[in-house]
Amino acid sequence: MLKKDLIELCLLHLLAQGDQYGYELLRRLHHTFPDTQESAVYALLRGLCREGCSEQYAGAAVEDFGDALILQAPADLHLHAPQYPMMGMGMDLPLLDWLNTYTF
Repeated sequence: MLKKDLIELCLLHLLAQGDQYGYELLRRLHHTFPDTQESAVYALLRGLCREGCSEQYAGAAVEDFGDALILQAPADLHLHAPQYPMMGMGMDLPLLDWLNTYTF
């Protein structure tokens, strides 16, 4: 699952709680994704509206898990500093092959 997909899920969750301004959504997203750009959030919101997602989830039951982040498993969510510039590349490789191909 890509970061974009996680942000979309978070947006849907926030929107399910009621109408909110984009600024408020961005402020709340920055707690979890501090490097998220405002333009990216608005682009995701436009995409969700075009796809009818805002209407699709209207009235859906929402269960509050507090500050917990619920994800499908298995999900590799950790990232080492040298991997950041190569994020999403070679995810099918074993670690040593990945390091030799993309890092060293």
